[in-house]
Order: sequence, then structure tokens, then C-alpha cells
Amino acid sequence: MDLMLFYQNFHQNLPDSYDKFKKELHSVFPVIYDTKHIWLNIRQVLESKRFVASSGLTTLYELFKNPPDHLNTLFSPCILPSNCKQYVDEDFVHDSGYDAFITGFVFLKICHVLAMEKSSVMIPKDKPPTFKHLLSAASSFVNKVNFSYFKFKYVNLEGADPLPDNMNYLYISPKDWTKTLTLDELNKRFSRYQIPEFKFIKLRRAAVVAIQNLNIYNRILKDFKDDPDLTVEKYNFLRHSPYVSATFWLTIVTSGCLVAAWIWKSR
Repeated sequence: MDLMLFYQNFHQNLPDSYDKFKKELHSVFPVIYDTKHIWLNIRQVLESKRFVASSGLTTLYELFKNPPDHLNTLFSPCILPSNCKQYVDEDFVHDSGYDAFITGFVFLKICHVLAMEKSSVMIPKDKPPTFKHLLSAASSFVNKVNFSYFKFKYVNLEGADPLPDNMNYLYISPKDWTKTLTLDELNKRFSRYQIPEFKFIKLRRAAVVAIQNLNIYNRILKDFKDDPDLTVEKYNFLRHSPYVSATFWLTIVTSGCLVAAWIWKSR
């Protein structure tokens, strides 16, 4: 979505086909690294390591500011903002400068972890990796943009997109209708299943999860069958989609108004 907004507002109107959009976008931005896509797939590269499921930018920034042992690697770069010291001590979420700083911070930290662990990156012994080494470590992720909650894992801007996966969707909601869901709560409750991302809907009164592994999908349904706090069920578009709900209630209200107008006219 961000790339589409960039394209529309700073380049030209969106083209009339997906393939044209990919081709033109790649010509405008020939090299793109998506930190979310890298992080969601980093466990496949470093199979022996454990990583938090959340891919939120601020969550990753806080993680790398005070990294656990498996992320606290040798020669980890010290990254400080230039002429913006307040960014070190305070959070300015959605401030463009702050968001740009923590995005670069997270990207360099992730690349450093990859560079120190991947044997294919040739780094001189007892010397820190250069910026070239860091980019080389993330080369397999270049121009691949995360595409959450769709059958494609990512969009490949310089080639064919991956084959679609058979995704299974779960709908999570609190049993107490007055409560909302939080990312920390869901991460704790679902940590053992290594769920990469939760999509909040209905003003955080519900969340949707996409799971490829059918065994994990069925295990979650079984484990949460009698949970006292959360309802976890198979996602049903007609029952759970906020768009369907909004359309339903709009139809009810509109029909009620028409009936009331007809009754008033008939008097």
C-alpha cells in the first residue's frame, strides 16, 4: 500500500494492470529491502535460532535496542540518529524522521545478524562486516515485498511471484465483548506456535491469523477449544468480515428508514 501511495502521489497515476505496475515501480525503485519480509523469513535462513513472532517496526526496534543473547552478535553496529538526539530517549511514532531512523536501525541490525551467521558472506576474521557485507547477507530478499494475508507470501518486483500457498485462517476474539485484544497478549498466548503476524480488525475486538501448516492450525483450534478468555475459530467471511458486518447493518438501517418513511406516508 505504501509503495502504491508513493507511486500515485510522487510519480504518476497507477497503471491499469498489475504487471505494468510491477515493471514501472521497479524502474522507479530498482532496489527495495522490506524489513518485514526479511524478518518474517529470517527463521528459514537461521534455522537454529529462535526469534519473536511479531514483525511490527517498533517491536523490532525495542528488541534490537536491548537484544537477547541470540541476537547480541559480535561487532553489532552502534546506530545513532544524526542531529536528532531526542530519538534515542523518546518515542515519536509516526513522526517521519523517527520512523525513517528506526527502519534503518532495524534493517542494519537484521542484516548484521544475517552476515555474522551466514557462511556465504566472506568477512575477514576479527573484523566487523562492511556495509557491502550487510547488503550481501540480505541479497536473497532484494525486491521482495511482504504481502500479508494473501496466498502469495510476497510480491517479487523483478520476476515471477511465488506460487500461491494454501492458507488457513483463524478468527480470534475475546469472550468478554467489552475487552479489546493487544499484541503483547496474543504474542504470549500463541508464542509456542510461532505465528508471524496478527491482523487486528473491528477496532481490535478481533484478530485474524493466516497459518500455512495444517497441523498447527488444527492444534490451535484444539488447544483453545475451552479457553476461558479467547474464542478461536475457523475464519468465515460472511460471519467475521468487518465489511460484511458493516454492509449488513447498513442494510438494516436503510431498510428501517424506508419502512418508517412508508408508514409515515401511509398515515
